Amino acid sequence: MERKAVSGIILTLLLTSMLTLAFNIQPAKASGVIYIRADGSVDPPTASVSSADNITYTFTDNIYDEIVVQRSNIVVDGNGYALQGTGVLYSLGIDLSNISNVTIKRIDIKDFDSGISLQCSSNNTVLGNNITNNGVGIKLDDDARSNNISGNTITNNSYSGIMLDYCSGNSISGNNISANFRGILSKPPSSNNSISGNNITNNNLWGIISASSSGNRISGNNITANNGLGGVILEGGFDNCISGNKITANAQVGIDIASASSNNSISGNNITNNPHGVWILESSSNNSISGNQIVNNNYGIQLDQASQMNDISGNNITNNEHGIVLVDSSNNSIYHNDFVANTQQVSANGCTNSWDDDYPSGGNYWSDYTGVDEKSGPNQNQTGNDGIGDTPYVIDANNRDRYPLMNPWTPMETSVKVGVNEYPVIVVSNTTLTQMVASKNSLNFQASGIPGEKGYVLVVFPMVNITQIKVFIDDSNLTPPPYPLINTNGTHYFIYFEFTLSTHDVIILYAIPGDVNADGVVDIADVSLISAHWYPGPPVGPLGYDPNYDIDGDGAIDIIDVSIISAYWTGPPKGPLAP
Repeated sequence: MERKAVSGIILTLLLTSMLTLAFNIQPAKASGVIYIRADGSVDPPTASVSSADNITYTFTDNIYDEIVVQRSNIVVDGNGYALQGTGVLYSLGIDLSNISNVTIKRIDIKDFDSGISLQCSSNNTVLGNNITNNGVGIKLDDDARSNNISGNTITNNSYSGIMLDYCSGNSISGNNISANFRGILSKPPSSNNSISGNNITNNNLWGIISASSSGNRISGNNITANNGLGGVILEGGFDNCISGNKITANAQVGIDIASASSNNSISGNNITNNPHGVWILESSSNNSISGNQIVNNNYGIQLDQASQMNDISGNNITNNEHGIVLVDSSNNSIYHNDFVANTQQVSANGCTNSWDDDYPSGGNYWSDYTGVDEKSGPNQNQTGNDGIGDTPYVIDANNRDRYPLMNPWTPMETSVKVGVNEYPVIVVSNTTLTQMVASKNSLNFQASGIPGEKGYVLVVFPMVNITQIKVFIDDSNLTPPPYPLINTNGTHYFIYFEFTLSTHDVIILYAIPGDVNADGVVDIADVSLISAHWYPGPPVGPLGYDPNYDIDGDGAIDIIDVSIISAYWTGPPKGPLAP
């Protein structure tokens, strides 16, 4: 909280100022302009650019002029030579305006106002160039779209490494963007661009800023040691996704969501060693912060004037000076996070927020929670434990986690097919889960750990057209009490069970009774499968025993299972128990 939030006015000034003092503008003009004309000719013909087929244009020497490309569907290959300007204001190293399907590659581009300008152009590729000491390294503007900027080294540019201005659908991937005044500047309204797999380091003012833009995807980047504001700044944007990035050792903040930014997703990032890991401020709402590793920051997550339904879930918040800090920020949901060994787990500062996802989904794991788990149920007064502490974790008088988790929330996500539809499933366990396979109406996996210790599994399964759930451990059908403990919250099943560890095969069956092939209907096809797996006979079916076809779970596949199929027959004629 030592830094005041940067206001939108200040950021707007930063975005629109050209910082001309930072770029050494020379009074002299460039010596000339080289054109690759629409008819394929090079003008002047004495230029150090040759082409044998009017498709590939290759440098034959260093060039000290600007190049204007007026022909689409060509390749400009610098062949390792330089394209160098004199620092003149508005000079363009390579001007790609209103053209498409041009590849620019292997050129050392330096000392222009803009190294490469893509204006009103589409489907071009900028590949493997060294772009240094310009005002802007690469500029995409005026509806530039579907261009691919990849594998370039973009360094020491005095205004911005890459600038996106009123453009959409472009891909920026695999570039080294370092030591620029700004790394990547996305000015409004630049939307639906992809920034992925880049090394964005040691830029002076920030790594990436996206202002009043939507639908951008920032994923898989290394965003490290950027100065000024820090790593990634979302200023007034919505529906952006920041995922799978390494964001570490940035000045001020790893990720900053500001100026009424909404409906953004921050997920799966490794956010470490920043003063602020994630900072949500200035009326930003309905953002999702999930599945991140937020470790060794001064402030792990801070909400500052950010009320109304930000969702913070499934994060590992560990070894920060402050886990979560709330300032004038209420009505947010914070659950399924692991708060581990933070010097101060939470500072609520008089704000009121929700700290659990109700029962049986539960709240957060707190490494300093001292309660026990001997009971179950919404009031924690029923027989049997359920992986939830029997007493709340109290933060202050207005904030308490009613259902603290007894074990860290370490989910594995998969999907299962019920009938013709596929549904997401979350499996949480303190064991090592391997060989996870979803087939027909079952989820199979192996759970292992230190022999003799207690293992647990929690499966969060959507409530779909299922009326039967069974759990097998090493082919033994679990029957309560005590396990499996199956609860619902109206939208999901929560299937919880414990066991003594070694290595176990676990099968979870889910189906409409009688629908053994999980096609959503109970009919003659299910009877045929029962016959094929008939056991112990006689006669024994040709395929033998399989618990998927043992509808009543009694260890036999026989006439009783056929009777269940008849009762749930979806017809015609419908069985008496059919839905």
